[in-house]
Amino acid sequence: LSARQKMLNPALGGRFFYVSKKLMNDLSAHPPESVPALLSALYGRERELVGVRFSKTRVTFTGFGKTPPGREKSPEQLCRLLVRAAERQKWVKPHACRMREPRSALRAWLNSVGATGPEYDGLREALLRSERVENAHSSEE
Repeated sequence: LSARQKMLNPALGGRFFYVSKKLMNDLSAHPPESVPALLSALYGRERELVGVRFSKTRVTFTGFGKTPPGREKSPEQLCRLLVRAAERQKWVKPHACRMREPRSALRAWLNSVGATGPEYDGLREALLRSERVENAHSSEE
């Protein structure tokens, strides 16, 4: 989420996910080696991590706004893809990725997390059709 928040938020139509640079720098400098260590590192830093909560047994995505009619499955599909992609990761790139063409970057990222095939047509359409995706690169910090 840290590296892709500038791409996902415009596609979702708001600021639903946020990971502060300070939190990412702290986690990069002292990577937690276990779930309890991660939970301890995140304790009291709720304002620096918006849209996702961690517990000992669960990751809860709280960052989705109101889902348009006909797109009710999109947030659930995206959450499942994010979790599966995180489980496969061997390393983490916590810093924001530069995007020359936001729509192409989003399409490539969706493919990389497994949003391929007809069952993800609605998710891809919902994220890629947003006009806000085109303006994502101009709003980078």
